Amino acid sequence: MLEVNNNVEIKSGLEWIKAAFRIFREKPIHFVLLTILNYVLATFLPFLSPIFVAKYAKITLKIEQNKKVLLSDLYSEFFSDINVVKLTILYAILFLAVGLFELMLGKNLTDDVISFAGFSFNFNFYSEIIKLIFMLVMGLCMWFAPLICLFNQEITPFKAMLLSFKGCSSNVLAFLVFFLISTALLVLATIPFFLGWIILFPTMNIVTLFIYRNVFHEISEGTSGK
Repeated sequence: MLEVNNNVEIKSGLEWIKAAFRIFREKPIHFVLLTILNYVLATFLPFLSPIFVAKYAKITLKIEQNKKVLLSDLYSEFFSDINVVKLTILYAILFLAVGLFELMLGKNLTDDVISFAGFSFNFNFYSEIIKLIFMLVMGLCMWFAPLICLFNQEITPFKAMLLSFKGCSSNVLAFLVFFLISTALLVLATIPFFLGWIILFPTMNIVTLFIYRNVFHEISEGTSGK
């Protein structure tokens, strides 16, 4: 049974990034190549992100267990974890739903401004606000869902998304500090002609596993009520 830790320390963000960077230093070329593959495929198939989140975690686990990491590990067994694949399909459906939402409420189907009962509404503006809220909620639902599905095969993809959202919403301050640190690092990584991105982007993909370990805990059903 998976339980959410509601008391993640606010200062944890820096420790997560340091732990991820230590892993990156073990196999920098592997992680850089995986990140390139990730972003190239994301250009055409953005809903494959759960597969890559799981892939970063599996390679990290290999490094921690002192197992040999091969270049073939970057692209092999992409669809071997059925629960993650199910999550990816669910994510793809939701991703397409956003596209349909934009199509239905876009400029091609209605005027920008609609008048009703004496009030004027900027329809395109409000549709964008709704879309942004939806994407924010979806981002929180999908952040940890791939790892929840990977390590807890008994948990359905939909429940994994709900647990991910709960984990994020229960530790807002800790994640706010984490994002502030990440933003500062992004600025610093951008200064030397974007060269720092080579290190930062793989590290920020690795970091999800360390956050997951801090936010979620496996407990036995016999102790769940204590």
